[in-house]
Amino acid sequence: MPEHAGSAPDTALIKAAHARADETVTQLLFAAGDGPHDLTCALTDPPAAAQAVVMVYRETGVFPLSADDIEMLMTLVTYAFTRPETTNAGLLLNSPHRTGGRTIRGWGIHQGKVIPFTADEARTAYCTDPSTGDQTEPDHDTVFEAGFPLRPPTLPL
Repeated sequence: MPEHAGSAPDTALIKAAHARADETVTQLLFAAGDGPHDLTCALTDPPAAAQAVVMVYRETGVFPLSADDIEMLMTLVTYAFTRPETTNAGLLLNSPHRTGGRTIRGWGIHQGKVIPFTADEARTAYCTDPSTGDQTEPDHDTVFEAGFPLRPPTLPL
């Protein structure tokens, strides 16, 4: 990456990271299918632990998104793409399960790449409070699955 730890990212990097964030979020939402979904981005790096959740109801390609929620989510995903390799960031997709309950899938953002989590990694991410690191228990009807591969981004960082 063209950035050094602690330095401010340049404008070209921010634009490329935002485009990459847009591609990533769009892929996840379209792949999620119809129905109600939550997409969460969490950063757990001190001192800037943050989390944004966007609730969407996808029906035939329409996503009714809150402008404030999607802006916060996009800001966090963009930030994750602009930071050095030490950034601990992830995306969790919470979707309806075919037998009831919810399915959780996850992806990590590391060195400008979105890497699918295993089912165990998705469980760990979902059950960890991003601000404290404390572990919680999921609801009994929650199913954890591996994240699916995403197309590589069209713009390099």
